[in-house]
Amino acid sequence: MFANDCVAGQAHELRGITLPDGSSGSGAVSFSPLLALAAAAVVVLFVSLKQHRLQDQKVSAWLMSPVDLFAALLSLLLAGGIGGELMINVLGSPAPPAIEAASEGVATAADLKATALRGFGSIMGQALFVGALILGLRLRGMVWGAHSLSRPRSILLGLLCFALSWPIVQFAAMLASLGQQQLGGGPPDSLGHSTLQALQSGEQGIWWIIVVATATIGAPVLEEFAYRGILQQALKRLGAGKWLAILITSILFASMHIGALSDGGMAAGITAIFTLSLALGYIYERTGSLLAPMVAHAAFNATNLLLLMAGL
Repeated sequence: MFANDCVAGQAHELRGITLPDGSSGSGAVSFSPLLALAAAAVVVLFVSLKQHRLQDQKVSAWLMSPVDLFAALLSLLLAGGIGGELMINVLGSPAPPAIEAASEGVATAADLKATALRGFGSIMGQALFVGALILGLRLRGMVWGAHSLSRPRSILLGLLCFALSWPIVQFAAMLASLGQQQLGGGPPDSLGHSTLQALQSGEQGIWWIIVVATATIGAPVLEEFAYRGILQQALKRLGAGKWLAILITSILFASMHIGALSDGGMAAGITAIFTLSLALGYIYERTGSLLAPMVAHAAFNATNLLLLMAGL
């Protein structure tokens, strides 16, 4: 989802977990090994942060004013909303299921089709806008400066970011879910994201494939373009430091996904998405390449889908 369920075809870090009390959702992950992995990842990241401070990296940015950047972001979100609605209306599909209905396990094939159409239409609308924006900026000589990293190195660093952040994100989600339980929120949903629920309930046909492609390719590319490439840089141009820009961007990034989360998966989902966004913001500032966070984001979504398909 981009905003207001514009990209319902995303699958984020919302797998089932095993809590210290033994309760679990689908895809249970043992508490102790996950803690060990998260601790090891934190140590590696700490050493990396000491050796590679963000201030040492010159990040490429749009040659646009903050006002223009915010206008571009809003236009991108609007293009996604319009694209999703047009796709639904043209093909006459019913609206995507309510989160409450999906969380009760009543998602149908029609729900999966609606999710696929809305997500695909949103991605197409955003892609057309991005293409027009880049073309216009190139014609005006306002594209961002080239970064020093090659594509293979950017991809490698993106995969490394994913590998280090995955146990940390999962552990943070586990703690958030435990906290929700302790506060009387009830047991967590095994699948807290509406897209995962629809994929689990639907047959693996064309609509299933479209949702998977949207989640693993379209959404990561366009979300990183919007949040890291536009919003994060706009905040920096307004005077926010790099870490503050990453923090604010991550808060907004997580809040945009609330509509796709069930009540039972809210704490874990928001915490996981926020934590992942911090890692994506850092890797972008560190590398100066949007390709690195795009790869990390895509790897995260793909991993969760693979876990879903494997029944883990």
